[in-house]
Amino acid sequence: MSLFHKVPILSLSILFLIYCVFGWLLSIATPEVLESLYQLTGEPNHDSWVML
Repeated sequence: MSLFHKVPILSLSILFLIYCVFGWLLSIATPEVLESLYQLTGEPNHDSWVML
């Protein structure tokens, strides 16, 4: 029974770790993606932000 009680906590901690790493990578990648979108559109457009 002890293993049954440890598994959910372990899985939740792993999911939380993956979520933190994904959020960290997303926060790093977002400015580069926005810059590439600005270069593709030619100028920063707030309407494109609304569409996203």
